[in-house]
Amino acid sequence: MRILFMLMCACVFCAEISPAQSANESARDSSSFYDMSLEDLMKIEVTVASSKALSSRESPGILTVITEEEIRKSGATDLMELLGKVPGFDFGVDVEGVVGIGVRGNWAHEGKVLMLLDGHELNEELFSAIAMGGHYSTSQIKQIEIIRGPGSSIYGGNAEYAVINIISKQSSGGNGITISSTYGQMSRQFATRNVAVAVAKPIGAVHLGFSALLSQANRSQEDFTDNYGATYNMANESAINTTQYKMDITWKKLKISGFSDQYHLHQRDGYENNFSRSYPTYFDSYHFLAEYELPLSKKITLTPVVKYKNQQPWKFDGESEGDEFTPYKVSAENILGLLKMNYEINESMNLLTGIETVGQRATRLLDSSYFENGNRTYSMNNQSVFSELMVRKKIANLTIGARYNQNDRFANAFVPRMGLTRVFNKWHFKLLYSSAFRSPSIENINLGIGIKPERTNVMELELGYKLGANSYLTANVFDIVTKDAIIFYYDTDNEDAYKNEGMAGTRGVEFEYRVKTAVGYMNLNYSYSTSNGKQTNERYSVPGHKGVQIGFPTNKISMLSNIRLSNSINASPSLNWMDKRYDIYTDDQTGEDHVRTFKQALYLDAMFNFEKVFIPGLVLQVGCINILDTKTFYIQPYNSNHAALPGTSREYRLKINYTLNFHKK
Repeated sequence: MRILFMLMCACVFCAEISPAQSANESARDSSSFYDMSLEDLMKIEVTVASSKALSSRESPGILTVITEEEIRKSGATDLMELLGKVPGFDFGVDVEGVVGIGVRGNWAHEGKVLMLLDGHELNEELFSAIAMGGHYSTSQIKQIEIIRGPGSSIYGGNAEYAVINIISKQSSGGNGITISSTYGQMSRQFATRNVAVAVAKPIGAVHLGFSALLSQANRSQEDFTDNYGATYNMANESAINTTQYKMDITWKKLKISGFSDQYHLHQRDGYENNFSRSYPTYFDSYHFLAEYELPLSKKITLTPVVKYKNQQPWKFDGESEGDEFTPYKVSAENILGLLKMNYEINESMNLLTGIETVGQRATRLLDSSYFENGNRTYSMNNQSVFSELMVRKKIANLTIGARYNQNDRFANAFVPRMGLTRVFNKWHFKLLYSSAFRSPSIENINLGIGIKPERTNVMELELGYKLGANSYLTANVFDIVTKDAIIFYYDTDNEDAYKNEGMAGTRGVEFEYRVKTAVGYMNLNYSYSTSNGKQTNERYSVPGHKGVQIGFPTNKISMLSNIRLSNSINASPSLNWMDKRYDIYTDDQTGEDHVRTFKQALYLDAMFNFEKVFIPGLVLQVGCINILDTKTFYIQPYNSNHAALPGTSREYRLKINYTLNFHKK
């Protein structure tokens, strides 16, 4: 019924279709990507790091941009696969089978990375986490823009270490329908299977977009053994089910968007001990956004924005065996009002300024369930002002910005930002300083005592050089210092708790080499991070291994590439290599902590793309993920005695993607 509903919604848009035009446009789009030079790709403008659209070389941030063609040709199924190829990005397990993001050797799962989908803030409201894996389908993504660094001065308190901006296909113009399906099979269990529809169509002055996704996946088919010796097989006990719907309406300068996301996990790994059976953990989210660009003059644009979010993350309200899995059902609402002004002072100066107010409210929905203040509801309010001035001169571009944040539940925060960038001939450089903060979430405050924001300072220097007509080398160094780190721990009653404790941070280098010709491209990167010389919290450090953080490799190499074999066939090999990693487990008999080592790991993938072979607009992809069948583990990046969670094994994958452009009158 759901699939039928998706196809019916798609058919509403499907008037006056021209298959011939679809074939021509499909051929033109595919060839144009190969014909584009590397320099053309580097000139693609983004706004994720600045108030004004700039190329990635000019933008005041360390950026990664993944284009639509790169996404599609990679054969990646979901966002997590692509992020794994980004310098400094890794993943670890939290609790209840949930996998989260690490950035530059730092655990960033709760409130330290902001993820945006067409302006919708995807972090959940209770802990500010982002659950990854089998969640955000690549079939509906047009472009991914990533700041590998702070974004608090522009985006606020969830942008401490990174910002991930996802631009969907149906919201960014277009006039057609895309239907896609994926099936991936491991040796004993399917890895993923999904169907997705994305439709975009202009009707007069109105542009409509609709998308839907139904997805099923399994985290692993391997055995999971907790730190107390209990074992179960994950083949039928690690299901991930995702249902998403999205609607976008654009009329002149007015944008209205709604997004529904149901992400349901089944897991037995819990917090420390394995459960006797699998239990569901639900993440249900509903988003609404309205935005209007009001030009007051040729130079001044006023943009009011309203966002609403209603969620029930980490939900379980069923029966458990002997109360081994505690029910949890809390709703959270977020209402955001934003008014920003963009002032083009002259050709070389641009000013962005704005005010923002956010109201958050959480409600306990289970009987006899209360917040620590004794109430069934908990609320907090946040106000902030921000401003950013960009000055573009021949000698260099200067960006100066800041945000002041005031909250009725925790201390105020002020975060300045400065950036100096310059592009000259074959060279570019960036010198960046950013302060950032992580806003304590509702449950951080509820389960903590006197919780205040984390404070982070980041210094970055990037140099880039065009080696030849088709290749480019970029290198950056970074230094991250986080004070008053918000730490998760168990209190004296063995209950969840949070506190500000000590410091965290890393320093390191990242190299990227990009080459692109008419026969293909390669994006190769190397990242190194260490906490050596930092006063890092012991919950993140590995005893006896100086400079190493729990769960994350010190060295990492990634590659994403494509080789054009003919006009209709191309291959996309990719790889990830990770250095040794470590976790900490507690001896059940002695209570002593011990270090466990995970050896170096190499992951190889290969996808073959068949385009314009059978039907115009049809792309068929076949390949193998994790060809070497290397063991995949998600390590808990903090000392809380959760064993490493296995991931997928070797997977044989088939993807079908069909695009049909509508007739233009």
